[in-house]
Parts: sequence; structure tokens; C-alpha cells
Amino acid sequence: MNPEIHKLTVAFLFSVLAVFTSNSFAETISFNFGFSSTDVAGAAGAYPYAAGNWNNATSGAAGSMTDLIDSSGVSTGISISWSSNEVWHRSSSASDDDEKLMKSFLNDTPPGGDRSQSSTDPSTVTVSNLPGGAYDLVIYSDGDETNIEKSTIFNVNDGSGVITKTANDLVQYPDDGYVLDSGLNYRSTNNDSDYGNYLVFENLQGTSVQIEFHGENDISWRGHLNGIQIVSNLGIVPPQNLSAFDISSNKAHLSWESAGAGSAVDGYKVYRDGVNIADVTAAEYVDYCLSPDTQYSYQVSAYNSEDESDLSPSLAVETMSFGDLAGDGAVDTNDLRVLLFNWLESGMCIQGDLNNDSIVNLVDYSELLSHWTYPDITAPSVPQNLSVSDVTSASVSLTWQISADDTAVAGYYVYRDGAQVSSSGDNYFTDFPLISQTSYSYQVAAYDAAGNISQRSDLLNVTTDDSDAESLMTSELLDNPSFETGGSSPDNWVMAGSKSVLDSSVSHTGSRSIRLEGSADTQIRQTVELNSNSYYQLSAHVKLNGLLDKATSAKGVSIRIRRADNSVLTFSEWDTTDMNWEKKKIAFVTSSGGDHYIEIAFNLEDGEYFHIDDISLRGIVNPSSPSAQTSGLSADYSGFPENHFFDYANPLTVPVKVTNSGDSTLQLIAVVTLDHFSTRKSLIADTHSILFEIEPGQTKTLNAAFENVSAGGYEITASLIYNGEVVLGDVRTHLIFDPYNYDLVDYKPADFDQYWSQAMADARAVPLNPIVDYNHNRPGVSSEWAVVEFNANSNRKGRGFLLIPPHNPGDKLPVKISCPGAGYSASPLDTSGLYEGYVYLAMSVHDLPFDHPTIGRAHSTEHYNTSDAGAYMRTGLESRDTYFYRDAYIAMARAVDFVRTLDMVDPDRVAVGGGSQGGALAFAAASLVPDVALVTVNSPGRARWDKCTWDPAYYTPHQSYTPPEGMSKRDLFLNVLAYCDSAIHASRITAPVAVGIPLADEIDSSVLQWKAFDSIVNSPDKRFVVNPYGPHLDVDMSSLVQSMETLYLFNEDN
Repeated sequence: MNPEIHKLTVAFLFSVLAVFTSNSFAETISFNFGFSSTDVAGAAGAYPYAAGNWNNATSGAAGSMTDLIDSSGVSTGISISWSSNEVWHRSSSASDDDEKLMKSFLNDTPPGGDRSQSSTDPSTVTVSNLPGGAYDLVIYSDGDETNIEKSTIFNVNDGSGVITKTANDLVQYPDDGYVLDSGLNYRSTNNDSDYGNYLVFENLQGTSVQIEFHGENDISWRGHLNGIQIVSNLGIVPPQNLSAFDISSNKAHLSWESAGAGSAVDGYKVYRDGVNIADVTAAEYVDYCLSPDTQYSYQVSAYNSEDESDLSPSLAVETMSFGDLAGDGAVDTNDLRVLLFNWLESGMCIQGDLNNDSIVNLVDYSELLSHWTYPDITAPSVPQNLSVSDVTSASVSLTWQISADDTAVAGYYVYRDGAQVSSSGDNYFTDFPLISQTSYSYQVAAYDAAGNISQRSDLLNVTTDDSDAESLMTSELLDNPSFETGGSSPDNWVMAGSKSVLDSSVSHTGSRSIRLEGSADTQIRQTVELNSNSYYQLSAHVKLNGLLDKATSAKGVSIRIRRADNSVLTFSEWDTTDMNWEKKKIAFVTSSGGDHYIEIAFNLEDGEYFHIDDISLRGIVNPSSPSAQTSGLSADYSGFPENHFFDYANPLTVPVKVTNSGDSTLQLIAVVTLDHFSTRKSLIADTHSILFEIEPGQTKTLNAAFENVSAGGYEITASLIYNGEVVLGDVRTHLIFDPYNYDLVDYKPADFDQYWSQAMADARAVPLNPIVDYNHNRPGVSSEWAVVEFNANSNRKGRGFLLIPPHNPGDKLPVKISCPGAGYSASPLDTSGLYEGYVYLAMSVHDLPFDHPTIGRAHSTEHYNTSDAGAYMRTGLESRDTYFYRDAYIAMARAVDFVRTLDMVDPDRVAVGGGSQGGALAFAAASLVPDVALVTVNSPGRARWDKCTWDPAYYTPHQSYTPPEGMSKRDLFLNVLAYCDSAIHASRITAPVAVGIPLADEIDSSVLQWKAFDSIVNSPDKRFVVNPYGPHLDVDMSSLVQSMETLYLFNEDN
């Protein structure tokens, strides 16, 4: 505890400061005592006094006061007591008012009676009925003003043992007196000139504390006990028993238990998901503007003007969904919901809602109706992994990890040295122009369309290079940069103002410098012709050696570049307190050519001055007509690798061949970016910036080398930048890299064809025994609707939903079989085909018997109800015979056998398809039943065995499977998985194929999808469509699929 906190609270004659709730201390509460009510009121000013007088006489009779009230008038139950003839006070007629305090007289004659007491016989005061909890006891005391050699000894006991402190432990109050409202002074030592000193007894716990005090020896002594404070160490107690009720789809009513009696709480702060959303005075709050079917976390804290408590335990609240809530006697309004919305009362918050439980006789609420709006108040996540992808003398290229948002990230703010320099829609940025060999700090923040801005990223410090810029810079462009020529006014410089002078006594180099002092119109200036669209660096050496207040002043020297029309091109201020020479720099790019003024000014106070020397201006200068000069510029990107298969252990080199057929030498920046689609959610791009010069008629090849390139889809962008503007480039090439660089046949088991031929023969030896249950109706669909089940083999059943469009007896219709993805227990139902004249079978496959209690009969119009929704690679990895994917493949193939038994189906027009895992199943079905009419696959999963899930610590190879001699455990599992490799199955397909591949697929590698497509060599019609920016399944195949279905299912020419 810091005792200094008490020096401002001793503003009463005698006080006990307590902090408590019903169980512990919670705040400071004052008790005031004195000789009489009049004395207390006068001495303590505005502080109320305790009920009753502590002695009200000049005798030393025993006394006490109970159930003391605090400063706010609340009864506390705290008592104070003392023993007979141990604690005295002086008569109110005494002239020294400071002795109206509690006093112990030892070996002295107290007023009103004789007393004999040794110094070891202490006076005792007891404070009782304190609530529990840690507190510090502070005692204000003085010794004997008539005997300055004596001081007081204190023994304090809270029930855990005696603590003794003497004058050596006193904390000296720094002022020369602490004056009460009435003018009374507290004394704390035996010296009348010392006031306000105190002792601190820390971390006491007892509900009763005994304070004994006496002189240090037997010499006559009179000691004062001037004041006591008891101050909590606990702070405000958090609210308890937070609960919620009246929860709807858009609101929750919260309540909690307030702090106990005597706790001065001004109000409560309500937190939702860690964010303070409201300050209230009552112990309840209704939170509107919530989203349906969403879980929130709430906490509450208590606060007053000095402190805020810890947060209460969190409470999870989940709002109701809109769902089907039809009740008894209510009219089913097909999920109708009326939202009551009062703009004036609650702004953007919905007041209430009525669903089809409550809508029976609908009242006209048209004046209150509005649309449900989900307000976006959530900022994107903080950008992570801010890093440098390239740095030159004039630029810094940055990349960072893409942020996440509950809606979408709209862009990023880039900050250089704390100031925003860019608002970028991408998560990479090149900062240009910059000063060579200079340090900069960068941060990035993400923002969304609603204007929510994330916290800034961690700080990244970058220093620009120097070598390449120096080699391209012009010679000095200023005349007489060091002021060495000319008389009192240096050549080629204009000395403006009355106090700009040439100084031969101070210089950075040479023998002279310019001294600027006086008013703000004092400056030096030189006119120089600059080219348009050119990069320049201006530097100067500055010495601030004439400040009036060198210790504290931060003075500024400003540099302005002004155009001929006096408009300011750029402005920079160099703040410094350096009394030595300091080099300052700025960089700028001109937009137009012609005369420019280089001006040096200052913001010093009148009478202050500084020196400046060695001003330098150099640049990478382009001709005055950039459009004409760059018209002869060309770039050849034909060296870009495309659909390139390479060993990613070596760097990927991207060549850019640039030719200058113009008449002028050009300085350019080539920016080459490698954008990895597959990692677009984590690391977007790797960028190289190359600063180079190219002469007329010259051709240069620039090589950007990228390290650690992994498998996936890429985009390469090459741009030529001429003074901050792109003049050529943005050339894109989509790449598919294969780091494995092997032939498919290398990993195809030798008996692959024989194995699957036998597996299909064994399956077809088991009768299908199909069950077609037509007792299901789909509202609004004019078709037959059935749940089907058939034997896939002796181990598994195939199940699915069958939709049959309207048709005439004897019609033979084409069929589409949809295979399930890992995220579904059954294929999603696409009813669009019902109106296009074909039968639709949505398949479901599970590693459980059909009558398993977690599956049961299908009852949903969209999916089977099951806890085992796909993800078949995780199941049954014991041997090639028991591995579950073997049966899943067979089930899809037997689905073809099943639909061919239906009367309305044309057996020659059966198509199979699916996305993700369903794509792998479709490939296998077309491999095992090669005479299907068409295969359509989007983002095919499980397209290489090396991407499959296997856990050698969990699975045990089947005993009946004998691996080749010497095969490792890992190779054993990979050998099992190889039998279910959909890429190998794809190589056996002889039907027409359509495949969609998203290059930004974050689930199944686009490289492996491409490998599967590439392995299809026997198809008479093999087509694909690529989405270079799309994630998993995000490929629009509608046009391609429609075209191929028209040709192969309906036998019509495209």
C-alpha cells in the first residue's frame, strides 16, 4: 500500500475510514469523533459526526459508541471503545484547540484528576465489528509537545499477533502542516513544527483491531492519538448472480445482484463479447439489436468515481431463431414474421417480433413495419504477420496476412511513422517515393464497409537501401550548395527577411553557413528547374544552437518545395533539439516540370536562431514528356512459366524482358508479384521490386527469384512503374505447380484393375433388393418423391432420395446421380432438373447400418438426419479390403445399377457427378461403371492418396493383408489409400468429363485436382473450367454442364 494516498483524506477531527460490503470492504467510509457534537461539527466542517460523544467530560471514565454511521448516513454496526482512565481529552475551555483530540496521559496529571501510570502500561482503543477483508490501518499521532525527547510506541493486534511500530517507522508528510476546515492541526511527532506524519500497518484481516499506545520510557509523557484510517485493499466487489430472461430473437433482459449495503456504487458497466455496450444505474439491462440464433457472452462490473470492479463471471445467452414455431390454435402462416420497429424510440433496434405462434388475427402494424437489419458493429481482426517482401532505396513493399470479418473486409489502411499513407483494397502495398538509407515504421489496420476499423498491427521497422539509388541519381542540382562563393549574400541564393546572414564562424563543411534568426519571414531560397514525373531527394545539415530554452524546446525547421505559381508541392518540418549538426532529408515526386522554389524557413521564437549548411538536391530525372518517352517501351513476359511442373526446393525464377526503343534513358521500377491462390486467406503475395535504368535501344532481362514456392494455383503480375505510375504490365499468368514431379503410374498398385474388378463382381453377386418408398411429398414440387434403399454389397447399403419428373407411360428419361460431399450426410437436392426432363437421385452413404438409431429413416426434404455426415477418409483405415472408401465407391457404382432397373430410366443416359468428396466418388463410379454417359465434377477431393487422412498411431493394419516384404508402416498405409485414389480411378474413365477447378481452393489442393483431370486420357470429350480466385467449390460450371448435358443426355447438338 502507498501511504501517500491518505494525506488527502484526513479532513476530520478523529476518523475511522472503513471499506465494506456485507462480506468485505468495498469503499471508504468516514467516522468522526470529538469532545462534543459542537466540537465535531466545527472541526470537521462538512463531514457528519458519529451519534453521541465519546466522553463529554474531562474525566477519564470508560466510554464507547456503537453502531456508528458513515459519511453518507448509513449505519455500519462498527463500534469504538476505551478503558477507564486510559484515554482522556482536555476541557473545551483549553486555549490550544488541537488538544481536543483523544490523548493518553502517562505519568502526568490530567485535567480533572490525578493519574499515575508507567510508560509500559498502555492506553487502549478498540475498533470492533469491522467486516472481514484485507485492509490497511493508518494511525496519525504526535508525541509530547512539552518533552520533545519522547515519542509514542504503538502495538496493533488484529487477532493474528502484535505488530509494534515506533517513531522510526513514521512516514513524513512533506507539507508543514495539514490544516482542517476549522484550522485545527494534526501533530504526529514530539516536535510542534511537524504535522501530518503517520504509521501504516498493512494487510490486516480481523473484524476487531486493538490499538495500544504508550511512551518510550518512564519520563513524563503525554501522547496524542490524532486519527485512524481503515482502508480496503480489495476494491469494489463485482456484481453477482448475473442471469438472463425474456430472451427473444433480437433481445435479452439481464439482471444481477447489486453491491451490498454501504458500498458506494455509482453504476454498472455491461459488456457483450468483451465490449462495453452500456452504463446503467439499475441492476438490470435490456440488450436490443441482437441477431437471431446467435450466442453472446455477457459480463457486468460495478464502478464509482474512483474505481471499477472486476468483471462478473460470464453468462452465455443464445437468442431464438425464426424457425417453425406453429402453436396450438394458431394459423400456420408459413413462417410469417412481423417485426415491430419504432424509429423514434430506439433508432436501429427492433422493438419486438411476432411469429406464427402469435399471429392469429393480424393487427395492422403498417406504420411500424420495417425490414430487419443486422447492424455491423464488429471490426475486422487485426492484420497479422506484417512483413517486408522487398526493399529498394526508394520503396518498401509490404505484405500481411488477410484479416477476417463477420461480413467482409473492405480494405486496409497503411500507416508510415504513425500517419496514414494508403487505403488499399489488397493486402500488399508498395510505399514510394522514399528516402534512401532511411528508417521507417509501418502498421496496418483493416476496415469493413460499415466503417469499423481494427486495431493497428504490430510495428514493423524498415530501412531503405542506398546503393541502387545512388548509382542512378543525378549530380548536384543546386548551385553553391555550401554557400562558399559570393559576398555577404551567397551566390544563387535569395536571403529573405531581415535576419538571414552569412556566418563564417560556424560551418558543417568548408568555411561558411547560413544563420537564420528572428521573425517568420526570414528564409533562404533558390530557384531550380525540375522535370515532371521525376523522383528527387533533398537534404540539408541543420544545427539548432541558438535556442532560448535548450532543455525543453522542440523547435522546427521547415522545408517547402513550391511551384512557380506559389502552390506548395510538398512541405516537411524537421523537429529537433539537437545542438550538433544533423542531416535531414525528404523525398518527393514532381507532377509537372518547370521552375520550383527550394525554401528553408523556421518556427523559432524571436531571438532564437539556427545554422544550415550543405543543402543538396539530387534526383532520378526523366525527360519532360514522359508519355512520349515511354511510348517506345515494351516488355516480353513470354518467359513466365505456365502450367509448370517443377521441384519447389529450387527457387522459381520469373524473367521480364524489357526493351527501350525510344530516344531517352529511362529509370524504371519493375514490380513482380507471385500471388498464391491456395493461401489467399493467410499469405497473399510475395513481391520483388527492381529499380533499373535502361538506355535507348537497350534490352534488359530482369529476374525475380521466389523461394519456397509450394504447390497450388498462382498468379504472376509484372508491372513497370515510371515515377509512381504503371506504364506497362499487370500481365497475369495462371500457374499450376506440382512439387512431386512424378508420373501417376508410379503409385498405381500393380493389381489395381484386378482388385476393383473382383470387388465389383463380389458386389454384383449380392442382389440389389431395392426398396422405393413413395410416401413422401415435397411441397410445391409436382413430381414423384421417394426414399430408396438397396444392397451395395454384403457390407453396406446404398441410400438416397429419388425425384421423378412428370412423364408419360413408356417414356425413357435420362438420370443424374449426385454423390455426397464430406459436409453432407446426403447430397443436396437440386430440383432444377425436374423441369428439364430427367430423373434425379441424391445419394447418401454412411459407415453405419441403415437401421442404426443415429440414422433412422430419412425424414428431411434436404438431408438425412445423422451424426455421421460424410468425411469417409476418417473411417476404417485397416486394410484395402475393409477401408470404408472401398464400400463408398462401390455404393456409388451400384447406384448406377439401381437406376437402370427403373422403368422410366434410359440405361444409356446415366450421368454421375458431385463436388469435393462427391467428385472423388463420381470419378470412382465412372471408373467402375465405364459406360455412363457423362461425368460432371466440381473441386474433386481425395484426388491423391498423399492428401488422405491416416493415423498410424490409431489404426492397425488388417491381419489378413500381407504387405510386401520390407514395407514401412507409413508406406503400408499409403498403399492402402492408393487403392482408393480418385486420380487413378479418373485415368480409367472413358466417358465425357467436365471438371471445375478453383485455384484458391483451401480444402483440396488445386494441384491435385489438376493431376486428376490431367490423368483422364481415354475420354472422348474432356473439358474444364478454372476460377483463379475461387475457394473450394466456387466454380460456376452451369454453362459447361448444360452444354454437355444437352449433348450427352438429350442427344442434341450444341
